[in-house]
Amino acid sequence: MDIDELRNRISMEQKKGLPFILASIVIWGLIAAVSCLDIPIMTKNLIVFCCFCPMLPLA
Repeated sequence: MDIDELRNRISMEQKKGLPFILASIVIWGLIAAVSCLDIPIMTKNLIVFCCFCPMLPLA
């Protein structure tokens, strides 16, 4: 097996990054919801920062 075959096999097993794409959709949905809230900007910034924390566990 050469390196290209191994690379293709790994990308097929990992579904070409699909879990990270789906996790980012969830994260951006949370950020959109936070941006619609009527709260102080500093609180929004903190909540948006916390929204990125579950990225790796979701993926």
